[in-house]
Amino acid sequence: MAVQINKTPKTPYVHLCSEKGVFILEGVILPEDSYEFFEPIMSYIKIYLNEPAENTKVILKLDYFNTSASRMLYNMLKSFDEMASQTSTVIEFYFEDDDEDLSEVCDEFSEMLTHLTFEKKPYKFDESPSFKELI
Repeated sequence: MAVQINKTPKTPYVHLCSEKGVFILEGVILPEDSYEFFEPIMSYIKIYLNEPAENTKVILKLDYFNTSASRMLYNMLKSFDEMASQTSTVIEFYFEDDDEDLSEVCDEFSEMLTHLTFEKKPYKFDESPSFKELI
């Protein structure tokens, strides 16, 4: 069963698909309450990780996120890191090629979450990738 959350001015598009082992967050993460926003995502992932696919892909194409969202995002990725013996997880981390801050965030997450494979994917603003084919 897939779950989809539509994008708003303060929250990203979210697509969670346990059947394909693909999880997508795209946009900005600036909710009033980061815990409340991430709670259904974390619940879905927790259920998925009880019987995960052999390979899991997390696609992050985030334009911006605040500090509290960063903590929740880290916790989300940490749940995959802790299950590395059951699913091989690749994090595709997309960011605009001139966004040094997001590039550094990817590097920091990669250093802390050593059981995940991080793939940095810089792109030019006018060549923004689409993930519709994965859905």
